[in-house]
Amino acid sequence: MIKVSFADVQQAEKRLNPFITQTSLSRSDYFSKKFSTQVFLKWETDQNIKSFKIRGALNKILSLTEEEKARGLIAASAGNHAQGVALAGRLLNIKPRVVMMETASKVKISATKKLGAEVILKGKNYDESYNHAQSIKGDSIFIHPFADSEIIAGQGTVGLEIARDLPEVDSVIVSVGGGGLLLGSALAIKALKPSVKVYGVVWEGTADFCRNFNNIRIKEKCLCQKDIPLQDSKSGLTDGIAVKKSFPEMVKNASQYVTAVVCVSEEDISKQIIELKKAEKKQAEGSGVAGLAGLLKYYKKWDIGKNCCVVISGANIDEEVLSQLEKVYS
Repeated sequence: MIKVSFADVQQAEKRLNPFITQTSLSRSDYFSKKFSTQVFLKWETDQNIKSFKIRGALNKILSLTEEEKARGLIAASAGNHAQGVALAGRLLNIKPRVVMMETASKVKISATKKLGAEVILKGKNYDESYNHAQSIKGDSIFIHPFADSEIIAGQGTVGLEIARDLPEVDSVIVSVGGGGLLLGSALAIKALKPSVKVYGVVWEGTADFCRNFNNIRIKEKCLCQKDIPLQDSKSGLTDGIAVKKSFPEMVKNASQYVTAVVCVSEEDISKQIIELKKAEKKQAEGSGVAGLAGLLKYYKKWDIGKNCCVVISGANIDEEVLSQLEKVYS
């Protein structure tokens, strides 16, 4: 059962403070002018693994008993959660096993190995990697990338930081894979400021979260196309949010706090990687800019208010992939 309270997020922050970076939040002149409102970017790329995922993974592992840690750790991941689990293991002197997609980013695979984890490449998408991890886990503790109360509480510390650094925030936009960052951040922010609108953005190839969210919020018109078939990413750009089958409990919990969930295409995401790099001189991966792609596509339909914060959730993109995108979209 997934049950997370604001107190759980506060407890997670206390656990994590000695280990992680409180990431920067900055106003973007470029995007503020583009959208005629104040746009702020929350740079989770500042983390030492260049992704927010260390928050949830470390909070989960710190919550385990010594007996549980001794049984060993195993995870399944497209890449960033893998690095989070690997770094948490290094900090706590545990060597985890991580099942990663065969198509995972080279930079994510390499970084996970360098952090000391045993990497097993299996599966064409996250769901297949997850199933393989379950089949080999034995007595090991499975560290889920999103559907876990301690993971969600850890990711929710992003929301605490946004509320603290931008108390006048009116809206927050978050990329969505399994929904851990979305749910945790929305819960935390709305506990401190109930008026804030929170929007989630998924990749259309794995639009199950969007569809199920809108089935719950039946009065709200679904902004994504309903006839898009679930598919694998051809470029690997969306590996960080390529969760084909959503967890009903995650969607149900998110519906209590989140205003809307929408879809963007791989092309939308590709363009935003390049636009962000040009505008802010910073690098991000596909899942990292999905929220920004959603803002571009839907801001006229959304109530984003005077102060909008977009979470840039990760920066682990292969250089050759980035180079190809620059050739196409520069």
